[in-house]
Amino acid sequence: MSLGLLSGCFSPGESDLGSTWSIKPPEQASSVYTKVFLPADLRRPALVTYDRGQMTVHDLDRWATPLQESLARNLAGRVAHLPIQNLVVNVQRLEVSTSGEVTLLFTANFSQTQSQGSTLEVKSDIKLHLPSVKVVSETNYPLTAAFGGYVKVPDFIAQQIEERLRNEQGVVAKPSTTVTVPSK
Repeated sequence: MSLGLLSGCFSPGESDLGSTWSIKPPEQASSVYTKVFLPADLRRPALVTYDRGQMTVHDLDRWATPLQESLARNLAGRVAHLPIQNLVVNVQRLEVSTSGEVTLLFTANFSQTQSQGSTLEVKSDIKLHLPSVKVVSETNYPLTAAFGGYVKVPDFIAQQIEERLRNEQGVVAKPSTTVTVPSK
């Protein structure tokens, strides 16, 4: 299957020289308030890639929805099954190459919902470096792999948050159930 069918889509603009990139919203609705803060280089309407330490702004390849909003919306969907109410992610470094390699460094702060309905503030510093994550696509469009790298970012963050919850809080969350796991 092509990447466009799985996690997002892009469509040619009026010219064949550029495209509009859109990350599909998650299928599962989420009540988790999620906010993502990105470095200034990524808060622009154009797709940005980093290859061999050089940043390239692809002015003709634009996000349909601001990247910050798309990542927050998709991250909220990815953590909807966790006992979390509020999630704030501060991305210090996010570099995606034209080949789809992702480097990600972030912190996440979230409040956790307890079974009694109370809220516990949990602060987590989650740092992740993914030097060789590649997304394969049947499409020959030059930036498809980079787009796929951006699409995968909410998955990487959600996996780290879920692992942190499991390790630090002794809780494994599943859709509609919470099971307490004995502490180590």
